[in-house]
Amino acid sequence: MIIQRWANEEVIQKLKTHRVVSVVGCRQSGKTTLLLNAPIPNIDFNSLDSNSTYKEAKADAAFFVRRKKSTDVMVIDEIQKVPELIGQIKFNVDRDPAKGQYIISGSSDYRKLPQANESLAGRAGFVRVRTFSEAELRGIKPGFLNTLFKNMLPLSLDFECDKRSVIEMAIRGGYPEVISFDSPEDRSSWFTDYVQNQVLYDIRDQWGVRKKNTVEQVLESAAIYSSRELSKANLASKFSVAWDTLNTYMSAIEAMYLIDTVSGWAKKDFDRPGIAPKIFMTDSGLMAHLLQTTSAEDVLYSPEKSQNEGGKLVETWVYNQLMSEINLHPTWKINYFRSRRHEIDFMVTNEKGLVVGIEVKAGESVSSDDFKHLHWMKDQLGSEKFIGIVLYSGDRIRSGGNGCYALPMSSLWSDTTRWELFDQH
Repeated sequence: MIIQRWANEEVIQKLKTHRVVSVVGCRQSGKTTLLLNAPIPNIDFNSLDSNSTYKEAKADAAFFVRRKKSTDVMVIDEIQKVPELIGQIKFNVDRDPAKGQYIISGSSDYRKLPQANESLAGRAGFVRVRTFSEAELRGIKPGFLNTLFKNMLPLSLDFECDKRSVIEMAIRGGYPEVISFDSPEDRSSWFTDYVQNQVLYDIRDQWGVRKKNTVEQVLESAAIYSSRELSKANLASKFSVAWDTLNTYMSAIEAMYLIDTVSGWAKKDFDRPGIAPKIFMTDSGLMAHLLQTTSAEDVLYSPEKSQNEGGKLVETWVYNQLMSEINLHPTWKINYFRSRRHEIDFMVTNEKGLVVGIEVKAGESVSSDDFKHLHWMKDQLGSEKFIGIVLYSGDRIRSGGNGCYALPMSSLWSDTTRWELFDQH
């Protein structure tokens, strides 16, 4: 059964407004399946994963692009393998302003490749395809954040949620191939093949990186530091490589959509906030694999793993649930806040300047202490501008006072049409 992706409608819409639509995301996130099943008439689908198609495009990029029929939408999948095609597409669409001519997809950002010398700036609309969010898997339409921005909460809904199930979902992640696996061994085998035969191969092929062991260490470090600030200088020293070399490795991993960076939310008059970026793995399942965390028991019954890995694994999982909706709204922004005295995991700002502050707590209980930073921020921004939420693994909505609330993690995939207005004060 094909699960409808949230990005589907975005692709259709951007075909109406752009000459080129660029569909991007990490390998195996579901880009090709989305495009093959999208309700787009007259698609001419070409995958550069096919050896014969790759050779044809490499031999004569100009002819490959020029052969497009005027009535077709030409799809070129994995375009980063032949970046020369970008220049030819640019040449064509500069002479024909018609919308929806090409869809290009890639598991690496072609703009960041070492051999990149062309851009489709002003011509292409971008659609990010992430691994599945839990709401997508359950057939729920996006709306968690948007409904919070409307001052609504799931006040009358019942929730099933506990720490074990949240950790299990985080360990599973959202890769389409993995979501049906029940066995930790099957997941581990798949992720091992994925890293060795796709990720490392692409880094070597596209960036010319030869130090396989160092790349693996950098990828593992990305998992270790996910949801934390990362010092590239410290990592370079740890691996005994030049800073420029490490930066190349990290840039490659980011360009392959395996990590995201999140900037600090900075206001000069707000308690001197820090602005060093945090990194997040773009799939918590891959993160868990790299951390050698294969089951909920690894976290629940190991105080060391629970303290060192459980919290950041759940926070990374929540980040990816939120980003699946945020990516549908180009004007929205996500940041984190940290100052000398205060810290908030996520600050999501919409086009009207409204802010949802979210604290993530892996446990099944909340206390007044979990709301103190949200209360402080609400006092700074004002009740009309700020909504404070603690996401936790319990099964009840709880009030933290001052218009702040604790919501079960399962509210991320609840039916937002049944949410109700709540009092901000």
